[in-house]
Amino acid sequence: MCRPASLLGRRRAMKSGSARVGFQAGLIASAAAGLVMLFARLAWGITTVPELVLDQSTRAVPPTVFAFVLDRLQFAAKPLTLGAIVIGQLLVGGALGVLYEWRMAATLDRPATSRRALVIATAGVLWAFTVLAVLPLAGAGIFGSALAEGPLAVSATLLVAVVVFALVLALLAEWATVPGVQPAEPSALTRRSFLRALATGSVAVVAAGFALRALSLVSANASATQSSRRPTASLPPEVTPTKDFYVVSKNFGDPVVDEATWKLEITGLVENPVTLTYAQLTALPAVDDTVTLECISNEVGGNLISNARWRGVRFRELLALAKPKPGVRKVVLVGADNYDDSIAFDRAMSPANLLAWEMNGEKLTPSHGFPARLLVPGIYGMKNVKWVTKINLVDYDYKGFWQVRGWSDEAYIKTMSRIDVPGAVTTLPEGQTMVGGIAFSGDRGISQVEVSVDDGKTWKRATVGRPLSPYSWVLWALDWPATPGRYPLLVRAYDGSGAPQDSTSVESFPDGASGYHSIVVNIQPAQT
Repeated sequence: MCRPASLLGRRRAMKSGSARVGFQAGLIASAAAGLVMLFARLAWGITTVPELVLDQSTRAVPPTVFAFVLDRLQFAAKPLTLGAIVIGQLLVGGALGVLYEWRMAATLDRPATSRRALVIATAGVLWAFTVLAVLPLAGAGIFGSALAEGPLAVSATLLVAVVVFALVLALLAEWATVPGVQPAEPSALTRRSFLRALATGSVAVVAAGFALRALSLVSANASATQSSRRPTASLPPEVTPTKDFYVVSKNFGDPVVDEATWKLEITGLVENPVTLTYAQLTALPAVDDTVTLECISNEVGGNLISNARWRGVRFRELLALAKPKPGVRKVVLVGADNYDDSIAFDRAMSPANLLAWEMNGEKLTPSHGFPARLLVPGIYGMKNVKWVTKINLVDYDYKGFWQVRGWSDEAYIKTMSRIDVPGAVTTLPEGQTMVGGIAFSGDRGISQVEVSVDDGKTWKRATVGRPLSPYSWVLWALDWPATPGRYPLLVRAYDGSGAPQDSTSVESFPDGASGYHSIVVNIQPAQT
């Protein structure tokens, strides 16, 4: 059967620019779907597909490469990587737009219902592929069953996102190429020009929004960690204000947990599985303690260390409610952000550990793990899980989020010391000068701190303050009669057993940094 000449002409016209039009429409549709996911993330805490891909992709990177990138980019590493994934999502949307446009060309000689069927089929195939293939490959399980938000919320959000993608793609592609009445050429050019501008604008809006969010994250993290290090000539406060306490997170957006609906489950090898509401948790017998947290990524002389007063229940008493069975090897903790880690059962049963719900006399803030976070003195902060929703007792060697990426599982805190005074001031007048800072060795205490003003040739004993608890840092100070000259200052500490701080300079990956912190001070003659 011969096709009408007008139809053949329309098809030839579509082929000449279909790929370009489809790609532009796909970009816009992908941006619209991304905005749906972003809205769900901000409103209800639904994890987005780019975040899942980010988490899973880091598993494929060799640990040494991952550590190198993290060490060099610091807080910018996460936003930059996620940005690359978002760009990839937009490009995939553009490629799908090209395929859709080509397929739509085959429906021009059919009723409009055929094109509507194509839209429905596109949405259905994309949704099924995402929930049955992409989510499991990203570690989220079928329909998002492994995520704390639950499969219904995750799959429903993705359904809305793919429907928006399909509708926007179909409307824009058809509007640009099949207006119903064959347009004059200037009109067609105007529509396609407008589509190009819209595609460019959509990508620019998404990029700008992402850049602002990334910059805000970098700025917030940098501010939080820099504030614990005082550049002026004074020691840091013994207790770090909550607003200044360092923050490190794997997330692009941390979860905001609803106190009314939050529940804590204790499951696994237990005789009595337990589920607690926030009210039930906080009604348990509470204790107060002062505990210092340090990030395993903290560099020598770095700022990723802070001290706070905490209130919570003894972790072993919490576990006792569930009556652990014999043979438990690890205690696995999972957060509302799906972060997971584990500690050895013997370590978990230490009386020093807390599941805390207060920090410095107030409820935990969202960035510090509200409604509950783990505190295990003596191990680095990555294992002190925040936003805890599940505690699972297992009989095997469970590896958590960072362990599968090559970081230490034991994560014992190394003895460290830092010079805070003189701090950033490197030129001082001669005379009596105070040198001071902090020292910390996890749950082992600090017995002595020494300072060298001649690059380690000789050492002077500093005065060490009384710790606020066996698990907190100490402040130290030395009065130094400084004479004119250039002085390389070093500090070293000894833990409670008398073991010296490791002088070997080692980067943080995989089990924490070591080495002596040093600064250079210029002493000028007193002016007469």
